Amino acid sequence: MGKSAKIYSEEIADQIGADLNDLAQHPKGLSTKEIIIRLLPQIAAAQDAGHTLEDIAEKFEKRGVVLKVNTLKRYLQECRSQLNSGSEAPNENTSEPTSATEKVTKPKRQKSSPVQKEKPKEPTEIDESLSGSEDGFQELRSDEEL
Repeated sequence: MGKSAKIYSEEIADQIGADLNDLAQHPKGLSTKEIIIRLLPQIAAAQDAGHTLEDIAEKFEKRGVVLKVNTLKRYLQECRSQLNSGSEAPNENTSEPTSATEKVTKPKRQKSSPVQKEKPKEPTEIDESLSGSEDGFQELRSDEEL
């Protein structure tokens, strides 16, 4: 017979409900990537105004958000590629930037054509000057025997 489901009291359900309500009152913080996604328009505007990724990363660091320039660049590239692929809005797992972030794009690689394989060589004609002996050895015929 199957194992029966464990039964809990109403009080336990009420306590869990209260705990969940408490969680809802105290939202979890944002990841660095989530902050970048939220601030894409401002980042794009800063780049359009001539500021570098280094300038932008410094603003994050000034507010205590640890962000290296290469990380910012990678997050912006991810945001851009997701937006270009037709997604409406980037999420924290794959994010992408706006038009101003085109400055950090890499050129696409062109696919190389497949390598053509050589056709196997056709067997060549057997050299008539060679003959097999009864022992399985081949002997070279002299010019006189040809």
